[in-house]
Amino acid sequence: MSFMTEAVSRIGGRELNEDSYGFLEMNHNACWVVADGLGGHRGGETASKVAVDAALASFRAAPQLSAAALQRHLEAAQQAVLQAQKSQPSLSTMRTTIVILLTDAHSVLWAHVGDSRLYCLENGHIDFCTKDHSVVQAMVSAGELPASQIRHHEDRNRLLRCLGNNENDFRPTILQGARSLRQGTAFLLCTDGFWENVTEPEMEVDFAKADGTGGWLALMEDRLLERSTENSDNYTAIAVRSDSEKGSPSSGAQSSGSFWRRSPSAKNARLARVGFFVILLITMEIPVWRMWNRLRALEWQVQRLTEEKEKLVNEESVRQQKLEDLQKQLQGGQNKGGSGAGGASSKPAGERKKAVGSGEN
Repeated sequence: MSFMTEAVSRIGGRELNEDSYGFLEMNHNACWVVADGLGGHRGGETASKVAVDAALASFRAAPQLSAAALQRHLEAAQQAVLQAQKSQPSLSTMRTTIVILLTDAHSVLWAHVGDSRLYCLENGHIDFCTKDHSVVQAMVSAGELPASQIRHHEDRNRLLRCLGNNENDFRPTILQGARSLRQGTAFLLCTDGFWENVTEPEMEVDFAKADGTGGWLALMEDRLLERSTENSDNYTAIAVRSDSEKGSPSSGAQSSGSFWRRSPSAKNARLARVGFFVILLITMEIPVWRMWNRLRALEWQVQRLTEEKEKLVNEESVRQQKLEDLQKQLQGGQNKGGSGAGGASSKPAGERKKAVGSGEN
């Protein structure tokens, strides 16, 4: 069994992204981790990163599937946060949540501390969801609050458990019995900044509509962004889906902001988006290119008309000069004829004769 994984981590409307996440696959065993540093405690971003790194390091040292192994990974994360508190007194109050998913490609186990969640989907429907270690979840479990009000209750951010408290208060919830892994089983590990803005029915609807983990995550993020405000929390999510096709196991951990093995559909979706923008640019360029050609044609026509105008002006100037020369020649001929007759009439000879004859009568 291989896995298709996509992840997203955004700062939201906060100054810092206090979420962290990571993934490691070794010899067909895999571990996914998401952590959310508590915003009300200084050093939340440090706590979450330290916890993720420590959990993955513990998994790397013993990549196996068991509740005991999961307990060791969580204890490693807890001790790493406590040690960081001691080494950095200014961060002595830092805390973080954590949720971990383990698999050996045949079965899965998970555990969590705080209100970062894990959803397990079978046949496109949510089959399991972790229960938050929070005041409002305790109210829901006690029947004092309907589950529909858990997302926006005024005490929703009050946690009962987290990493970074003293050792006597370290109480993770661990799935004791491994669950069989089937083809198409999907998981969503996410911080409260994510699940708070995407309901469970919407997760199922988007899963049914999407082609692969990348598309599923993108559809859910679109919903989240529509509901986000200027003060929205950081949000982080890892989407995982099992696949029967054998894939070469990957190695190495990635921390927040990175992606791992892409699902083919996610790659196709990204290629489709790139293709769309290329087509858009081409579509925009064609009118510009046509307008450029038109402007060039108009410029050529103006230049040609200007040259023709200059040519006509020159020709008119030549004709005018010739006309002036002819007028001067005519005037010169008339002056010469008048001086040769001794002042007599300039009429033709026949006419002069007739006039003389009429004078005789």
